[in-house]
Amino acid sequence: MALAPNARTGMLQYYFTTTAVGSLALVRPTAWAASLHTSVSVSSGNELANANGYSRQSLGGSGLTVSGDTASNGGTVSFGAFTGTVSGIVGFGIWDSPTYGGGNLIGSGTLVQQGASYTAQAAGIVAAGTGYGVGNTLTLSGGTFATAAILTVTAVNSGAITGVNVTTVGAYSVLPTNPVSVTGGAGSGATFALTWQQVPASYTVNNGDSLTFAAGQLVVAQTTNFIFSPA
Repeated sequence: MALAPNARTGMLQYYFTTTAVGSLALVRPTAWAASLHTSVSVSSGNELANANGYSRQSLGGSGLTVSGDTASNGGTVSFGAFTGTVSGIVGFGIWDSPTYGGGNLIGSGTLVQQGASYTAQAAGIVAAGTGYGVGNTLTLSGGTFATAAILTVTAVNSGAITGVNVTTVGAYSVLPTNPVSVTGGAGSGATFALTWQQVPASYTVNNGDSLTFAAGQLVVAQTTNFIFSPA
């Protein structure tokens, strides 16, 4: 999870100044709450309304659990049960207030569905290989999958691949590491950089559903340069 501007400013003030600046004075929060959002660029404008089970949920009176350079929810956080339907929930925020529309945004992140399936969307050529022909089908190696992704060679130059399409997107729970090698075809030595898409790409909650995050799933990661790059 990325720190929000208010939190980054507070960090800069804490480390590099001794004087508070107006409303940005460094004041330790006394409450922590998580929110759901319909954009990964989390803001108050795309937070789900404080109704129908979508309201901010407390992260506990002691705040987040800190270990090394990360902080995460120490206990389970559950939104719902919902009394309406919302599609496209893709982000979350952490605030210093449980009140919808109030407080300061401390950080935000992208929701990643646990155990989701991933499909191959595009393949960039890393090594062109030798001996391939147009129409060769190449099966990706590595990863954990229910169905392997398959590429089809669309163009070659003296046996070196110059064009390829994803013809079977596959279904992966653990992705292979780029560059990915392949099997099949008339040649050898080709590798590819794959682009993947999570399926589904966002959460949908329906009447009666709840959205629950186990401890450690809403994570703040402190990068090494955020103090010096607060923008």
